[in-house]
Amino acid sequence: EYKERGHESLGVMQHNFMDQELAANIAFAAKHGSYLVGYGRSGVSQLIAQLLGSKYRMGPSHVSLFEDDLVLLQHLPETQDWYWLLEQQGKGDLNEVALKNETSKSNNTM
Repeated sequence: EYKERGHESLGVMQHNFMDQELAANIAFAAKHGSYLVGYGRSGVSQLIAQLLGSKYRMGPSHVSLFEDDLVLLQHLPETQDWYWLLEQQGKGDLNEVALKNETSKSNNTM
């Protein structure tokens, strides 16, 4: 039943326990973490980013990076080498795109 209905199938006590466990995980991540790489549509990731930002007295975007931050990724030295791969999202199989790019890079250096 859980497979089909998810947390809606849990009883009140089980649901409360799950909520408490999630809150504890969020608090732990915010207390001991220094940055977040997350999925932008997750409310949990957004909340952790807010908490980390307040911990360091910064905006949450200064301590987090989400998969849809392509403009930021394009300008970071750490990600410039693979930014092209993220640009290809939605334009075919990423493995195929990566292989083509690596092949063209090696052909250009010869």
